[in-house]
Amino acid sequence: METWLDNIRRDDEVKSARAADIEARREEKSAQGERRRLGVDERVKRIVANLPDSLKGQPLQISFFRERMGAKWRPGGRAHAGEIGGALTRLGWTRRRVWKSDQFHGRYPAVWYPPEDQ
Repeated sequence: METWLDNIRRDDEVKSARAADIEARREEKSAQGERRRLGVDERVKRIVANLPDSLKGQPLQISFFRERMGAKWRPGGRAHAGEIGGALTRLGWTRRRVWKSDQFHGRYPAVWYPPEDQ
C-alpha cells in the first residue's frame, strides 16, 4: 500500500525527470543555433574562396552572396541578408553605400569590399 509520502516522492522524481528533459532540449536547441550560425560563416568562406579571378578583390553586393547561398533550413528559400552581412563582417569585409554611380542605374546599393590583404 502506497502512503501519502510515497506519492509525493514519486511526483518529485517525475518533476525532476521532466525538468532535466526540458533542460536537455534547451541545450540541444542552443547547440543547433550555434551550428546554424557557424554554417553561414563557413558557407560564405567557401563562396569567397571559390570566386573567379575576375571577381577577386572586387566589391560585391549582398545579392551576389544570397543568390549563391540557398537557405540551409528552407528549401527554395534564400539565406537572410543579415546573416550573410554578419558573416562578411567577421571575415573582414566592409560595407559602404554607393551614392554616385552610373553602374547601378539610379539605385544606391550597399556594396561589400573585401579585406585589403585578400
